[in-house]
Amino acid sequence: MKGRKLLFPDERTYEAYRAGGGSLSKGDWRRDNVNRMVRGLHEMIRQEKPWVKFGVSPFGIWRPGVPEGTMAYVDAYDHLYADSRKWMQEGWLDYCAPQLYWSRDSKEQPYEPLLNWWVEQNTRQRHLWPGIAVDRVGARRRPDEMVAQIMLSRIRQQTAGNIHWNMKPLLRDQLGVGTLIRRKLYEEPALVPESPWMRPAGLGEIQFKVLPVTSEPGAARVLRWELGEGVTPLQGWVLRQKRGEAWLTTLLPRESRSFELGAEHASELSLAAVDRYGRLGPEQAVMIQKPSAELSR
Repeated sequence: MKGRKLLFPDERTYEAYRAGGGSLSKGDWRRDNVNRMVRGLHEMIRQEKPWVKFGVSPFGIWRPGVPEGTMAYVDAYDHLYADSRKWMQEGWLDYCAPQLYWSRDSKEQPYEPLLNWWVEQNTRQRHLWPGIAVDRVGARRRPDEMVAQIMLSRIRQQTAGNIHWNMKPLLRDQLGVGTLIRRKLYEEPALVPESPWMRPAGLGEIQFKVLPVTSEPGAARVLRWELGEGVTPLQGWVLRQKRGEAWLTTLLPRESRSFELGAEHASELSLAAVDRYGRLGPEQAVMIQKPSAELSR
């Protein structure tokens, strides 16, 4: 029934724990079980695939009244036994995406104070990517509220990063929210931020060789490159082209070894590799050769 607190059938397990000498209260014992699960998942993922990020999207209010002036009708700490602040501060999460699904003008759950509180708890400087509720855009929440929330995240954290709940309003451009966000904030593609705490010590840079760009008259110019030897895991490539006074950025998958540059010639090109820990390597400038017909003039 909605609003009714359901009992969880763990009484026999808890009694066995107490009979074995355990001294925690049932609430602390439940939280400890959840804590050990979160920590264990983080450790297992790091051992199996050390480049894979592990994160959680907890309820956006750690406890009712925290920070002061906020209100929640569920206590994630006491009802769900989820101490998400501890997970962050112990370093068991590579990213945390608290569900901050309320507006800036909400009286009981205002977006900005909640965002500030979560930033202050992030003592290990892991990724903090607040979740925002794009699906609530409508008569009472206009699309520019989403833009304002993303801007607050960028200003407060000095990093770019939000998780949108969910993709459907963006794909169907609900009240123009997708167009507005793309035009004002997401004009260029962006890399997932680097995770330096995950990268093994002494891991080298990805080695590759860019070949000169050539083409025959009437044919498209194609950029090609070769991957060198090494053990550093590759995530993808960042290609930058200067056209006029503007730079255009293209993100390419790890399998790419060529890129058709199109009819409009770039005056400058560079290519860089990104490893699976998010580290962007040094750019290699690309030499652009004129077609053979132009060279013979």
